[in-house]
Amino acid sequence: MDMQKVRLSLAVILVVLVFVLIIQNQEMVVTKIFLWSPEMPRFVLLGGTFLAGGFAGYMVGRGTRIGPKKDKEEG
Repeated sequence: MDMQKVRLSLAVILVVLVFVLIIQNQEMVVTKIFLWSPEMPRFVLLGGTFLAGGFAGYMVGRGTRIGPKKDKEEG
């Protein structure tokens, strides 16, 4: 099986899992954020948390490579 078929299979599986997650988590929840209490579907809360975590991980990983690369001087 070539790599393109593997990627397509993984993408289809991921889409099905996300669809199941959305269907199972449609009830409304109240989330307390300091003094604010927004009401939203649970899947929106889960998706926002996932995206925030992905962004934080990206920023932490990127933090070690900020700026132009410096040549290592051998001495």
